[in-house]
Amino acid sequence: MSWVTDQISAGAAGQNVAKQLNWTGDLGNSVSFAQLSTILEGNGDQFYLQKLPENDGWGHPLEFRAVFDPATASTFSNLIRSSRAIGIRSTGRSGLADGNVYTNGIFPSATYNCDIVWSDGYFVRIPGGVNASSSSAPSKKSQKAPDC
Repeated sequence: MSWVTDQISAGAAGQNVAKQLNWTGDLGNSVSFAQLSTILEGNGDQFYLQKLPENDGWGHPLEFRAVFDPATASTFSNLIRSSRAIGIRSTGRSGLADGNVYTNGIFPSATYNCDIVWSDGYFVRIPGGVNASSSSAPSKKSQKAPDC
């Protein structure tokens, strides 16, 4: 029963638990760290967050996408009014993307090469499950973990 209440709670919070996110189709244009940090960190009076990280925990540059034009003056206003505005992706330890279509959910936390994807206030893909295999962690050189 707890699974059902979790699904209802997520739906009430605006999270579609069965939704897929198309990284390149749903989230518009690729934007640079400098462009997005200027918009999100704001000018001190209006800001979305205090500090946008440039790199993930593995030292790889995060990837940023936005459905608005970062060159326009009213970008912050567009950001806070858009239903699908921004996305941030870590390509994991491998530094290679798993693809462009992500289904909401968690993956085993020891699958270090899996992408972590955040969009508009929610994690689309995030580590959090227990690794089902007892084998050692995937090597840094491997292309993509099969569990992603």
